[in-house]
Amino acid sequence: MVINVMLVDDQKLMRDGLKVLLEYEGDFVVVAEANNGEEAVDLYRINMPDVVLMDIEMPKMNGIDAIRSINLIDPNARILVLTTFGQERYVHDSLIEGARGFLLKAVSGEELAANIRKVVKGESVLDAQSTELLLKSYRKISAARYLNEKQLLNDREKQILELIAENRSNQDIATKLHLAEGTVKNYVSQILEKLQVCSRGQAVTSAREKGLI
Repeated sequence: MVINVMLVDDQKLMRDGLKVLLEYEGDFVVVAEANNGEEAVDLYRINMPDVVLMDIEMPKMNGIDAIRSINLIDPNARILVLTTFGQERYVHDSLIEGARGFLLKAVSGEELAANIRKVVKGESVLDAQSTELLLKSYRKISAARYLNEKQLLNDREKQILELIAENRSNQDIATKLHLAEGTVKNYVSQILEKLQVCSRGQAVTSAREKGLI
């Protein structure tokens, strides 16, 4: 099976080296070369290659924007990022925009060829450093989400929800907290709205899942 490849890199020397390396493998044919993201989008539309090797930092249009634009043309596009720039946001943004993998240029020729074949088969690939960067990014996102959830309810709402979890009625809660029953009802309504649930039982379950009580 012949695999048609498009190379996208603003350094001609890099494109020339990749072309020699890939075509030496025997099953790759470089059908197009682009030195920026704009050219990549235009050439993709014309050539519809099996796989694109995409750099990130390029003039006119960067690789991430090019990935987005190509995926609008062809949602099934197989794009493998190959770059020197191993930064957390590049790995995250590339995959979010539809890249099938992310490799640093330190990869060996043999590993590169093997990973291209995997991407053509529909698999996703990441090298070890990119995997660690991606995990770091998701840990930050998870921590931020956890913090937001913790701050979802104020102290009074948490206090009332804890009493709801004890199966106390609004009247019982009002008596215990020295509040008017109508005030407690308002708090309960706010809790249900913030947790996006419809019942007191669902509120308790959701709050426990989020670590609020």
